Amino acid sequence: MNEMTRHVYDATLDANSDRKGFFASSTLVTATGFFRLQDLYKTLSDTVLLELKDRGSVNIWSAGCSDGREAYSIALLIHKWIQQHPANNLCRFELRASDITESMIQIGLKNEYGIGGAEVDRLKEYAAYITIVDNKLVSIRNEVKRKIKFIMEDIITHQVSKKYDILICTNVLFYYEMEYRKKIVTKLIKNLDPHGFIYLESIGSRFMRSIGLERISPGNHFFRFLDRTR
Repeated sequence: MNEMTRHVYDATLDANSDRKGFFASSTLVTATGFFRLQDLYKTLSDTVLLELKDRGSVNIWSAGCSDGREAYSIALLIHKWIQQHPANNLCRFELRASDITESMIQIGLKNEYGIGGAEVDRLKEYAAYITIVDNKLVSIRNEVKRKIKFIMEDIITHQVSKKYDILICTNVLFYYEMEYRKKIVTKLIKNLDPHGFIYLESIGSRFMRSIGLERISPGNHFFRFLDRTR
């Protein structure tokens, strides 16, 4: 396994252990849901998009997108936000949704989800852009789906080809030792536009400040560069 991507299980298994494949697939984060992290979407709507409203278009990366529901949630929110704020210059967006597990990417591409409970309630305000059958099956309409590009890849080996205005990485860091979380974050922010925002959990403010980032507000998981003149 690449030294950069050392997983917590890696420390206790021999290099040639036949159990590595099992753990590599079974311990990857797949917990997800439509609009699951309310603080993410509230801040995205109330703060981040307002900050970026004069950019004309924004590029977003959902890094470690699991089965795609996070990516679709982001796309639904931004699509609706743009329609509700026609006076702003922000009118276009593109969203890259990547995950290391092919089966998760295939679910995202298929665009059909069984939902229930809280997810049904959270999706009600986006009824104009989705199809729900018997409160169980949801598919996202093409006007939103076409904004997303699903790609199977390791976020660590991702080659920087563009700078992202918004980079969202939820849960992925939980399953790595702290020293590797820091290395992963250091690599991720190379993809971030100087005026962009990155959403991360499991990393403390002290470390983030040491690599030149700060929380946009106390307790918030969105960060931005301290020096935005670079």
